[in-house]
Amino acid sequence: FVRKDRALASGPNWHADENIPWLTLSQTTGVGPTTVTATVDTANLSPGTHTGTIVVTGDTGDSPQLIEVTLTVTP
Repeated sequence: FVRKDRALASGPNWHADENIPWLTLSQTTGVGPTTVTATVDTANLSPGTHTGTIVVTGDTGDSPQLIEVTLTVTP
């Protein structure tokens, strides 16, 4: 999520927040480049388009980063 700052030996600390009830992140904090999996639960969602935002903050100059999420549920 957050770009690695080459001046830091281990990469930046980062934290991801989301308030999307149908989405779960595999990890919400870390150090340096990390793969984070977003898992959706469509069990209680009605057909249509559902949106949300993941906000990633870190100790870098380009923080925060916003990741727009769109999920389309078909009948």
